[in-house]
Parts: sequence; C-alpha cells; structure tokens
Amino acid sequence: KLAPFEKGIKEVYAGLRQPDFNAPPELEGNSMAEVNLVVFFIILLVTIATSLGYLLEVHGNCGEATRSPPWATAMLLSSYALLIPGLTQVIFSFNIVVNVLGHRIDVQPEKGHVACTETITCLVDLLERTGSRAGSVLIVLYAVVVPILKLLLLAVAEFFRYSNLPGAVSISRMCIILVQSISKWACPDMFAYILLVHLVRLLNNDSLILTAAKLDVGFSCFSAFCVCSTISSLGIRLPDHPGKSFRTPCGQVTQATFPLALVLSAAFACLFAVGICLPCMALRIDERQLYPPNGSVPYSAKPLVESMAIPDLLKTDISIVSCTSWLLRDIGNGEANSLFSLVMFGFCVIVLTTADVMLLFLAARRLHQTQAGEPRNLTPCPFYSWAKILRKLAMLDVSIMGVYVITFCMGIYKKQGIVVSTREGLIVLILAELAHTLLFWLVSCAVEAQQEEAFERAQYEYKMASSVEEADGSPIRRAFDLACCHFNHFLGARSAHVQLVPQDLPLKK
Repeated sequence: KLAPFEKGIKEVYAGLRQPDFNAPPELEGNSMAEVNLVVFFIILLVTIATSLGYLLEVHGNCGEATRSPPWATAMLLSSYALLIPGLTQVIFSFNIVVNVLGHRIDVQPEKGHVACTETITCLVDLLERTGSRAGSVLIVLYAVVVPILKLLLLAVAEFFRYSNLPGAVSISRMCIILVQSISKWACPDMFAYILLVHLVRLLNNDSLILTAAKLDVGFSCFSAFCVCSTISSLGIRLPDHPGKSFRTPCGQVTQATFPLALVLSAAFACLFAVGICLPCMALRIDERQLYPPNGSVPYSAKPLVESMAIPDLLKTDISIVSCTSWLLRDIGNGEANSLFSLVMFGFCVIVLTTADVMLLFLAARRLHQTQAGEPRNLTPCPFYSWAKILRKLAMLDVSIMGVYVITFCMGIYKKQGIVVSTREGLIVLILAELAHTLLFWLVSCAVEAQQEEAFERAQYEYKMASSVEEADGSPIRRAFDLACCHFNHFLGARSAHVQLVPQDLPLKK
C-alpha cells in the first residue's frame, strides 16, 4: 500500500537533485547584447540617412518645390532596407517551465525545441501546414502585401507627377493619399507580439513557474520599418492640382456640430481611459500539460497540485497600461527593443490618439465660434490640418486589429494547451475607436463645408471687386487686393494668411 507513496517521494527528491532544477529557461535566437547592438545600428542608419536628406534639402539644389523632400525619400529608402531582415529574422522567443513536486516540465508548443521561436516567414509556413490558412493570409497581407503595395503606389505617383496626360496629376495625388492612409496598416502584428511577450513574462512565479521571453532582431527591423515608412510617407508632397483642390463637402456646418463633437469627445475619453486599464489579452495554460502523456506529474498528485494553486498561476492577463509600465522598466534594465515597443504603444497608441481627439474637438469649437458671429477667418483650420496628420499616425485601430490577428493565429497551439484570447478591455477600446472615427467624420465634413463656403465667398468678392474701377487706396480697391489674395490662397498658391476685413458684401450663389 505504501509503494506508490514511496515511489512519489523518490521522484520528488530525484527531481530536486537534478542540476537544472530551478534553472532559468533557455531561449533561442540572438542574445540581448546582439539585439541591442542591432537596435543601435538601426537608429544610426535611419538618423544618418534622414539627416543627410535634410541637409541636401536645406543647402543643396533640390529642383522644383513640388518634388518630395530628400529627407522623406531618404527615410523611406532606409526603412525599406530593414524590411527583408524584418521578415526573415527571429521576431520573438519564449519558454515556460513548471517546477512542481520535483518535476521540471517544459510547457511550450514546439516539442523537441529549446523554446518557441518564430520568424514571420516561419509562422506563415507553420500556419499553412497546420490548416490555418486564414491566419497565414492575414499575416502576409499586413506584413508583405501592404509594404509592396505602398512601394508600387509611390512609383506610380512619381511617374504621373509631371505627366501631361489628362487626369494624370489626379492619379498621382490619389496614389500618395492612399499610401499615407494605409501606411500604418503594415504593423498590426507588432503590437500583438509585444503583448504576447509580456503575457509570458507575467506568468513568472519564482520556484514554481519560470518563464523567459524576448523580442528579437526581426522585431527591431520590422517595427523600425513600420514607424519610419509611415512618417516618411506623410512628408511626400502632393503634386499641384489643376484648378480648385477642394472635394465636394459631405455635410454642412450646423448648430448641432459642436454639441455632437463634445459628446463624442467625452465618450472617447471615458471609454479610452477604461479600455487601456482593463485587460485586453489573456494567456491560459491547460493544467493537463502537467500530467501524462504530456507531463510527468502522476494523476494521484492532482489534489496536491491544486492545493498549491498552480492552475491559477498558469493564467495571466495584460492591459495597455500594465504593458507600458513593463516597457518603461525594461528600458531601465537595458533592453533596447523596449524602446521601439514604447514608441509604438505609449506614443502611437496612447499619446497620438488622445492628441488627435483633442485637436478635432478644438476644430469643432472653432467652427462653433464662427457660427456664433465671431470674425470669420478664411484661412484653413490649423487644428483640423494637424488632426488629419495625426489620424494617419494614431494606431489604436491598428493595435486592436493586431490583437485579433495574433489570437486567431495562436489558435494552432490550443491542442498543446496554450490558449491566447481577447478580454473585455478590447471591446471597450473598439467602442473608443468608433467614437474617434465618428468624431473625425463629423468635424471633417463640417470644416470642409466651411472651407467651401469661404472659397465661394472669396471668389464672389474677387469678382465684385474686379468689376469696379476705382483709384488705388480706396476701400473697394483694398477689398479687391484682399479678396485676390484669398482667392489665390484657396487655389493653392503660397500666399500669406490674411484675415478678410470687409464683412458687408453678401454671399450670393
């Protein structure tokens, strides 16, 4: 009767005497020193290329003013030089070890390997071999198709920039605008890899559960490509559009514009503050991995394992706030990849998204003041101009999509007992991004409607002033000068921003 008990005791003591018991898990890929060195050279490469381009723009002969600035071209080319190593080098590596009752159990999906180590190309191949074709298609779409499509669209835009063919300039403008809009959609997976690595690190519980995880060289190269290519695409100048450059406004300025903007801004603030604090991603390890045939802990020891609360320790959740705090700590520990992660999460997701909503609210307030009877300013709204730029850099929507993509792809490890899933915080963030999008559409329609009205007013005053023959210096002549200045400004000429003084001329269609 005591034989099973004696056997269990012997197994416990035999496990405790093993030289690797309680040893930290091993990882594959590059060492931290090598990764930090690669990050240093990446930053050096992009900085030198961009600086040389800027110096060429300032002191050199760059040709026509309508050409793209050299700094943007240099940053774009240097970012694409990082794309190939970003796709082929190791993105992440993680390992999980459970020490229970003298048994050291490796809990990781790739049996026979030291750790779970993936590159983007290997992950695509693994998804294809395991039947998860939809996951491989999504990764290829974001990591390969979008970068190639951006390059092709830029080539078409430059080809038609100075063409005399009818509609060629419009095609060039359309291609550049499309590149600026889709540029940030090359990096949804990067956000998911950041969360996944920190989920594994959160599992660590000394003496019972030992974990190790890191972002490798592939992540450094690809994340630098994503950020630099997005910024450089915004620096590409649009070719001069023949004639009026306004699109048909999709709405009009009404008294309800500002109250609606106020409601949407408040809704975003509440939802975003709650969403970044709630868990958005979860990692669960099936406790059956501890018992035969996967593990070596006998089923008779299951009550003892449960009394040690080990099943509860195999669960962890992470939020954007907790991930950002971990990244700040990792930078202090000398992990250079955390710098890229902090730029993507702390700056692109949190700071830029919040700043974009604030600028949209200020633009709506400016419209409301104009409607209330304050002096009308025909210059473009600076708040809306900056909001359009930040909209293309704010990556809350991209990070949300990245989490869904990686949880879908990690479903291939479910049979091995590792489950990655979404949590309620992601739903709240989706609602926050929905409020952000509605606010942008509302303000965009209202501002463009006001600019169209201002253009018509300047055009009308130009015609009225030009039809009257008066001596120089008269009020009507001054109105002609001001109206002409604004008329040229709205046609795209580079003129000074002057506020139209005469207000007594009615606006007539």
